Amino acid sequence: MAEKKSKKEEQAPAGKTRKRGEELPDVEPASGSPKRMVIAAASLVLVGLLVMILTIVLLRAVRPAKKPLAVRHAVREALVADPDGVLSGAVAAPAPFVINTGSESSFFTVAFSVEFFDFEVPEEFTLREAQIRDAVLAVLGKKTQQELMSDIGREKLRVELLDAINQFLPVDNQAVDIFYTKYLLQ
Repeated sequence: MAEKKSKKEEQAPAGKTRKRGEELPDVEPASGSPKRMVIAAASLVLVGLLVMILTIVLLRAVRPAKKPLAVRHAVREALVADPDGVLSGAVAAPAPFVINTGSESSFFTVAFSVEFFDFEVPEEFTLREAQIRDAVLAVLGKKTQQELMSDIGREKLRVELLDAINQFLPVDNQAVDIFYTKYLLQ
């Protein structure tokens, strides 16, 4: 016959019986318990987010702020309003640019002169020539044949080239205009 459990006996973990007053052996929770793993994963996610946020904040603090479009073109607007051309500044002409327009054996060649606000070419224009040429080539490389051949596309390109050049120049002596000296699609 099966014996009945007395009130003095209790069910122990793992199905063993023990008597009242008897101590259970110390059992350590497994190191990989689900609760601990969730806490560890949440901690890692929080640390990762904090590192990412700090990195973004620090990069924005180190990177120079881009000048607003209105500031960059305020000088140009002043010169446009001067019909006599009395305020014309120094002019520099970088080497011509030749790009492949993406279609079969079609090339676009453009040469232009850059007019500056001041009466002398900014030193940065010559010191940062490689960066300026790279920025101009990046602008030109995004253009299609249709954009390059239309009058609106040509004027839009002028503004985009000014923006690309002015990002490397001091605020007090920015490029104010571009004059095309060669504009050829072959």
